[in-house]
Amino acid sequence: MRSCTSPKRLNAVKVILAVLLVTCAALVPPGAMLAEGVVPPATTSSSTQGSTPGQAAPETETITLSKEEAELLRTFLEVQTLLMEYHTEELTFHQLYEGAIRGMVDALNDRYSQHFTVEELESWEADLEGEYGGLGVTLDLVDARITVINTFPGSPAEAAGLKAGDVLLS
Repeated sequence: MRSCTSPKRLNAVKVILAVLLVTCAALVPPGAMLAEGVVPPATTSSSTQGSTPGQAAPETETITLSKEEAELLRTFLEVQTLLMEYHTEELTFHQLYEGAIRGMVDALNDRYSQHFTVEELESWEADLEGEYGGLGVTLDLVDARITVINTFPGSPAEAAGLKAGDVLLS
C-alpha cells in the first residue's frame, strides 16, 4: 500500500479536490438560479423531463451560492448554452467542462497547479514511481549529431549495447 503523504501527492490531491468542487458547482442547469443565489431542486413536469418512460426522474439537489458566485455561474451557463446551440461542431458537456476546468487552472499562471484527466493522472503517477516505456535512452544534439547521453539499467537500449557518447547515424 502506497503512502499518500508526500507533499507533491498532497498538493495534487488538493488541486483535484478543488477542481471537483468547481465542477460540481458548474453542473447546475441554465436558468435554475434565483437572484438570492439559491439553486432550487429541478421541478419535473408531467412528461418527467430528463427521464425515459418507465424510469424515475433523476435526483436533484439544492445548493447555496453567494450572490457573486450565482451571477458568475449564471454567465458561465449562458455561454455554455450559446456554445451548445450555435457552435458549428457538435459539443458535449464533458468537452466544455473539461475546457473550463483547464482554463481555471491555467488562469492561475502557476506551473505547480495542474488539472489531470484520469488518464493523465495515471501517467503522472507512473512517472513519479519511475515507470516508463520506450527504448530507455536519453539523447541530445551534440555538434549537430544525435548523441546518447545515457541508458537506463535493464532497458532495450542497454541490451542493444548503446553507451553514453555513441552517435546515432541512421
